Amino acid sequence: MFWRKKTLYEVVEECIEKLRISIGKLQIARNMIERTRRQKVDKLLLQTALTGIPMSSRDLAHIYINSAVGDLRYIFKAIKNVEQKIIDKYFPTYIAKLKPEFDSVKNVLSNLKIDSNNIDESIEKLTNILVNLENISSYLRNYHLSK
Repeated sequence: MFWRKKTLYEVVEECIEKLRISIGKLQIARNMIERTRRQKVDKLLLQTALTGIPMSSRDLAHIYINSAVGDLRYIFKAIKNVEQKIIDKYFPTYIAKLKPEFDSVKNVLSNLKIDSNNIDESIEKLTNILVNLENISSYLRNYHLSK
């Protein structure tokens, strides 16, 4: 069986998909934390305690947050690699069109701090990154720079 290398376009599309999934994970975590703030009793804690493994909603929310952070690390590394390949092959195009998009994505991902207190701000920043990644993807697709 032969494995083919992913094109730059496919790598960026994979990053977009992972980013959407990590935004969803953060939204789930936010909803769980807000629900436990409103309720006096954590129903998940009671249900899991009865089965023998007590786990609160906050613990589960932090698992979702940690998973989203892992996805964001992967995205950051993949975007750095895509950027380097575009710089090596298409430097004038990179400087003219793609540099601001890559810079904004890398700046936000490298400076992003996610905890249970600022999930809404993080989701908003990640949504802006999603727009930038979609712009990069459309440029790669339209101008055939994906090889």
